[in-house]
Amino acid sequence: MTKATVDAMETTSNVIQTSPASMMLQTLLLGQPEFRETLQEHPGLEQLRQRVIAAHHLDAMESTEVQPYIEHRMKCVGWEGNPAFDQRVFAEIYMASGGVPRRINQIVNRLLLLGAVDKRTRIDGVMLSQVLSELTEDGTLSLLRQASKAQS
Repeated sequence: MTKATVDAMETTSNVIQTSPASMMLQTLLLGQPEFRETLQEHPGLEQLRQRVIAAHHLDAMESTEVQPYIEHRMKCVGWEGNPAFDQRVFAEIYMASGGVPRRINQIVNRLLLLGAVDKRTRIDGVMLSQVLSELTEDGTLSLLRQASKAQS
């Protein structure tokens, strides 16, 4: 979210704060760690920070949560087991992603794309290695790892 967008939210909040009580607006902000950093560190957002009544940080998943997470997302879009995933792929995805959901999603999206292009019915470690290599070559994986280190 850009600073201009955050400024617009603050302006809207200011207008509503000065309006009658019947026009009170509560806003739920969800964002990635970078948004939290912007909100906390930018000196011009003090009034907006003062209006935050609750905050929560979602930690990375544990290794045992990755398989159920991936399978749940797949079932939500009609997956019935094809393509199947080799069991070890889940542990390798965890290692590559650090358990961060948006990284897991990106890796799995690329795996599924590769599987569709190659008409595969099984996602295996060789495919994952190919995807991780491609993500490294195009800079995506290193960007993900840099973001992970910045969050630590």
